[in-house]
Amino acid sequence: MRADFVDAVAQTLDIQRKDLIEKDLILHQVLLDLSKDEFFSRSFVFKGGTCLIKCYFGYLRF
Repeated sequence: MRADFVDAVAQTLDIQRKDLIEKDLILHQVLLDLSKDEFFSRSFVFKGGTCLIKCYFGYLRF
């Protein structure tokens, strides 16, 4: 994770908790990587709000 990117997002959006920004970016990257895996995308579905919102509605928290 690039600290300079996290710092820029925190500063631009006036967010004090950089750990939340990092968590959201990591979650986004994990979901992106899983979606590119053919076996995973054919064999599993998400049940839950965060993954479904990110995958199907383009929700980005920050």
